[in-house]
Amino acid sequence: MLFDTLARQFSRPTGALGDLVAGFMNVFNTAMNARTMEAMGIEPRHHVLEIGFGGGPNLAPMAARAREGLVTGIDISGDMVSRARKSHRKLVSSGRLELHQGSIQDMPFRAGSFDSACSANNVYFWPDAARALEEVKRVLKPGGIFVITFRPRS
Repeated sequence: MLFDTLARQFSRPTGALGDLVAGFMNVFNTAMNARTMEAMGIEPRHHVLEIGFGGGPNLAPMAARAREGLVTGIDISGDMVSRARKSHRKLVSSGRLELHQGSIQDMPFRAGSFDSACSANNVYFWPDAARALEEVKRVLKPGGIFVITFRPRS
């Protein structure tokens, strides 16, 4: 029962326990997140997408790299979207950060919108990996970079 509760929180954090899980993930994944951003090759005018941003630790560093561009995040958890909107209020109000609730399998973005995209530690929660990857391909510009990083599920 405890394992199932935690697994649900890692896939779609909600409430007070979701806040704790997000905080844990932010700290635990610091090094992985830094490597993910390096691999994305973010340049000052890039439009970048983070899929499953959770607690949002990558959003401000991405915005610092894409200082003349746009950072967009999409997360399945409405609680995480609300949390990120509060913690990144200035970036959102400046128009340099857009946050959306939704699924990787049906993203509300135009084709060819992003120079690069990433997904850190959530590939195991995708219901249909092939469909998800097709959707990422659709929203990336030709030659765009998609970085997937994860730890083994165990």
